[in-house]
Amino acid sequence: LFALLQHSKEATWQELARIVWGKDGTKNDVEKAIQRLREDLGPDHGVRVVTTEKGYKLIGCWAPGGS
Repeated sequence: LFALLQHSKEATWQELARIVWGKDGTKNDVEKAIQRLREDLGPDHGVRVVTTEKGYKLIGCWAPGGS
């Protein structure tokens, strides 16, 4: 989540792998991490993690405990 918050637009899976793991990862590693993030955020907020042509981005914002 922090890695996505650092990007105002969208982040490629390569950028996310470098930010999260500090090295190059595989696309599958990032896809699995995004899947787990969406599950952890739940149905109300998981949809805010959007897959784009280039990678991923967050849409909208929310406060902890709010909507």
